[in-house]
Amino acid sequence: MCLTEHYIDENWNLQKKVIKFCPISSHRGNDIGRAIENCLVDWGLQNVMTITVDNASSNDVAIEYLVGKMMNWGDRCILKGKWTHVRCIAHIINLILQEGIKELGTSVDRIRAAVRWVRLSPARLKKFKEFALLEKVECQKSLVLDVLTHWNSTYLMLSVASEYERAFKRFIEEDYVFSRDLQEGCGVLELTDWENARRLGCFLEHFYELTLRVSGTNYITSNTYLDSISFMDSVLKQCMSSNDDQLSNMAMSMTLKFNKYWGDLNKFNLLVFIASLFDPRTKLAYLKVNLRGMYGNETGDKVVQLCENALLEIFNDYKRIHSDVHSNKASSSSSKIVNEETSSTKGFSLFGNVDDTFKSLRERKMAEVKRQKAELGVTEDLKTELDRYLKEEIEGDDVWFESQDFIVLGWWRKKSPAFPILSLVARDILAIPISTVASESTSSTGGRVLDSFRSSLTPQAVEALICCQDWIRSNGVASNVEESIEDIDRLEAGH
Repeated sequence: MCLTEHYIDENWNLQKKVIKFCPISSHRGNDIGRAIENCLVDWGLQNVMTITVDNASSNDVAIEYLVGKMMNWGDRCILKGKWTHVRCIAHIINLILQEGIKELGTSVDRIRAAVRWVRLSPARLKKFKEFALLEKVECQKSLVLDVLTHWNSTYLMLSVASEYERAFKRFIEEDYVFSRDLQEGCGVLELTDWENARRLGCFLEHFYELTLRVSGTNYITSNTYLDSISFMDSVLKQCMSSNDDQLSNMAMSMTLKFNKYWGDLNKFNLLVFIASLFDPRTKLAYLKVNLRGMYGNETGDKVVQLCENALLEIFNDYKRIHSDVHSNKASSSSSKIVNEETSSTKGFSLFGNVDDTFKSLRERKMAEVKRQKAELGVTEDLKTELDRYLKEEIEGDDVWFESQDFIVLGWWRKKSPAFPILSLVARDILAIPISTVASESTSSTGGRVLDSFRSSLTPQAVEALICCQDWIRSNGVASNVEESIEDIDRLEAGH
């Protein structure tokens, strides 16, 4: 189990630190909950805002267990843990896209079988490279074999394999064993398989870029959750209306899974929408435009009202907890965000008849915000700091996400004296990680630490190496965990 703490420090810098990396004896929900509880107690962490986990049912039980315990730690459990449970968006995207990939499953299976066969031995790989050279394939990338449960690896496999289409075709023509083995398996690769691979690759590219962005650890991501699912909703709706039957069927399958997580108002955590309100470039009008686009005007307005009510509840709870906070104390940290797990933004290319890119969709929504604001005008007396913030003009609305021209945390750092309580809420909500990728990448590092030559390291030693490396890297100092292990080996040997 890897436990990662996310918080925004007193200087309004996002911090991420691994605080636990250990084996657990059981994957039952209560046992996972106890393991997290023990870690929080060891570190003296009582103010936990949210816990981001994947979709395993045991995690639901673990969060329920933890909320019950945290309510006994004092009066700082925000709204009695009502919004503690945050589901990893990267895992949800994976489940949604797996549904779509099934529609072109035969072509994907054939390409996977061909890639696996070629990669099985150095001799085959050498011969494949010779064919690629003869066919003047310019691609220099190595063939990628996907992991069945990770759609992003399937995207990479298809995108690379498609560039080697001529090499695969020649291999099949000149190597009887290759052709025979494919025929006895999923079937020999055909022209339609490569066409499907390219079409699917173009479709998945949008979500691949999206996943990279929401999985970032060096910048805040919670304020873009709304944009992310709004973009997915827009793409799926356009694909469902496509004249391409396969694309339409694929989008329909994915939409059913999409609605499972974001279609039922009673099932998702409203914090994922509320977070966008703390981006001073969007606020309430932008939330309303997006939710109306996703759910229709009636339901969209209902969700907006739910978000407003929830935000007011949270704000009032922070006032209760921090009643002694004054303007000069607005930088006091209140809660921590925990991420538990058992780059820069790139543009999105167009595909098929889908007109929206991530950026163009946001620009279109912002244009609608301006239109509605012009119609409504400016009214109402502003009473609380929450009211004042929401009614203030939006900032830098033409700026695309984070940039040198506008940094959300930098804005809040300057404005925190004017919003002493609300800035505390902003610090906690903006720190929420919307994916568990940070913990998963740490687990991958753990696999490199424990290899066949160093399998005798104790769990405590591995945890110390993993945590220390993460802390050093978070301070901008380069480190190499393998070198650290070698130093420990030398010390243990008495050198």
